[in-house]
Amino acid sequence: MKVSPYRFFLWLTLTRLLRFRAEAVLAFHYGHQIVNWFKSETFEYIAVFLIGIAVLGTALAVFQLIRTTRLRRASRRRRAA
Repeated sequence: MKVSPYRFFLWLTLTRLLRFRAEAVLAFHYGHQIVNWFKSETFEYIAVFLIGIAVLGTALAVFQLIRTTRLRRASRRRRAA
């Protein structure tokens, strides 16, 4: 795929400007409502729940990684013996 670097960076810049402009308009319009929602007790419960799921998922992934690593090492030792 041959693309002119000038043209690529021009479009990249224009699309990023459009994206951040849209984000700024939304923040201006809904900013106070979002900040108030972040300060609510409901949001705190949701955040704690999601953090708990993330921690649990990370712990399960580490456990699975350790388990599979040990199984691989054990099978290599049996093959070598």
